[in-house]
Amino acid sequence: VPCVQAYLSAIIIYLYAHDFQQAQKCYNDCSEVQGFLSSDQNRCAMKLLSAYEEGDAEEIKRAAQSSAINHLDHVVIRLARKLPTGDLQAIKKDVGGDDGDSLDEDDLT
Repeated sequence: VPCVQAYLSAIIIYLYAHDFQQAQKCYNDCSEVQGFLSSDQNRCAMKLLSAYEEGDAEEIKRAAQSSAINHLDHVVIRLARKLPTGDLQAIKKDVGGDDGDSLDEDDLT
């Protein structure tokens, strides 16, 4: 299942590089691949992304210890173990900020 491992690796690398939007986009693209949807790698990626959205550093660390990550390339495993990097609150604000803007527009109409 090397391709599903590559998908999870790419998501981890984007998160490590503080590019949450790209990680999310990558996850959405991968979700169109049937083999990925039913994989442990998918469950791990979902846990990582939702923990980032919630700004939950402990959950990110737990997800980064998952067995799905243990089967990735050793370089990616090392990156995953260093997560989270960067300002989780900024990511949380960016994710929530988009919703907030659309809600404000609704309030004005």
